[in-house]
Amino acid sequence: MEVLLLAFANSEINPLPTLREEDDKTHAILGERVARDDFTLVREQYADREKIVAALKQYRNDIALFWYSGHAGRDRLELEDGSAHADGIAALLGACPKLKLVGLNGCSTRDQVTALIGKGIPMVIATTAPVGDQTATQFSIAFFTELSKNRRSVREAFQLAVDTARVYGKIDAVIRSIGLEQTAGNPVWELIYAEKDADLLDTWRLPENQPATPVNQYLHNALNLLYKTQRKPDEKADTPIDELLKSLPFTISEPIRKLLSPRDKSEQVFYDRPSPERYRMLLYAYRSIGNFLTFALLSHLWKIRSAGAALTGLDGIWDDFRLWLGADFRADEKRSMMPMFNRLVTVFKANEVPYFFPDLEKSLQDMEKPLNRQAFEFLEQKLQEPAGTRNENWDRLCDDTEKQLALVLYCFGFLFRYTLTSVKDIDVLFYLHNRKATFEHTVVRLQQQMSGMQDNKEMHEHYLNTAAVLLRHISDQSMELYVSPFIIDENAYTHTLKANPRFCIAYDKRNQHFYFKSVSKPNDDILKIKEQLPIEELIIMGEAPDGDDDFFPLIHGQFSAFCDTVFGKTLDDL
Repeated sequence: MEVLLLAFANSEINPLPTLREEDDKTHAILGERVARDDFTLVREQYADREKIVAALKQYRNDIALFWYSGHAGRDRLELEDGSAHADGIAALLGACPKLKLVGLNGCSTRDQVTALIGKGIPMVIATTAPVGDQTATQFSIAFFTELSKNRRSVREAFQLAVDTARVYGKIDAVIRSIGLEQTAGNPVWELIYAEKDADLLDTWRLPENQPATPVNQYLHNALNLLYKTQRKPDEKADTPIDELLKSLPFTISEPIRKLLSPRDKSEQVFYDRPSPERYRMLLYAYRSIGNFLTFALLSHLWKIRSAGAALTGLDGIWDDFRLWLGADFRADEKRSMMPMFNRLVTVFKANEVPYFFPDLEKSLQDMEKPLNRQAFEFLEQKLQEPAGTRNENWDRLCDDTEKQLALVLYCFGFLFRYTLTSVKDIDVLFYLHNRKATFEHTVVRLQQQMSGMQDNKEMHEHYLNTAAVLLRHISDQSMELYVSPFIIDENAYTHTLKANPRFCIAYDKRNQHFYFKSVSKPNDDILKIKEQLPIEELIIMGEAPDGDDDFFPLIHGQFSAFCDTVFGKTLDDL
């Protein structure tokens, strides 16, 4: 197993106040990966010459990274028992065949770099001048956080560590080949590399074992546990997973189904193997949970405000709503609605308004458990990161992301008791021999079905809203909530058979366009809903209508009513 050798040396005469903090926090950061047997960590907390020489000889064949923090100079490292000369250290490090990176996190270590690169060491981090103790500590902590916890490349981790260190001191930094000299200037960190090893800046990462957990095992575990703990004893199902996928709201179950579906010989894209596509689908599944919960709370807010409830704290919700709806639709993949969800929860609590979901309170408490909180933080961070490169370890990244998604899914497991229904058309049945009218609704239950989502008939003594998506409790239909226009069925507007569920991602106020993403085809199918020009203008312009159905006024009217009722605002105020 490869070894990371970290050496920390202080001085009784001129002690470094934060060196122990750097030692402790770096050890904690790397500890999680050590527990997973990704590598061995050798930690010399009070490094002296004898310990350093012994460690470099003992682990010579396995050292992948050597890091020194403490007092240093142009030609030496100041250890606990005196100076270690740079040429001797370079010779010992040069005898380590797996060594990829040396970090000399002390003052003015740049002059030691030439000897290290000359001994065949690919990458070296050094400094050109004295650096403040706290600045050096924060640089080291940030570097190992990015390198280990976030699994970044050396180049990425170095730059982010420099950005962090800039908060604590005025510094600069460069990344350069050994053959390019750096001019004198401000105190600076340098990441210097041998030209023949330039690709390692972006490709080398800390060693890690391949995941032992089979793909989708975490999701299977979560669904099976939900089945055992939440399902009623008299319910019957072919398999637990099939039952739960049929029960979960379609906007959540569909990305989970895509992740679980085994590939066949068709030309479709599958997500059952580690890949960039699977990684994006895992994040999409997480966003789908957050979107659904947020849309439900927004819809409930609309319902109670329509009933005349006076609430406080809505200004903050308006700010979140405005930023979400008015954002660029092309950035949707990187956006999370969890911040708005959390603010909505705060408003409901402050006004003592019961949630539409009675079980939500327990889930909110579960969100604060350490592992669950870590899962949310992990997934939120991944949404903000740049898209992965070809050099990512997709096995590990997909494994980590699936594990965190499984925790979030289980946290909101009560959602399997709710389903979405599209209300498409209504016929009034009022017969001569019966004085009481009944209403025949054409509906589509938005749930996983082998034959696709088919039109069905429902009879009610009262009418439901037309062309709207209804959230219902599966065993208590008195618990219902309209979630349109946040979630719509496009086919309900176009009078097309079956269903095509979509969710709103943006509104372009300037051009009067709404953008809706398909639940089933999130990567490439975005619907732009815009107002049709009057036929007279189309004749003059020589253009044909975009389609037979113009449902922009309905969508615009619903969002306008929502803004007015909830916030006392208009869409023009976005």
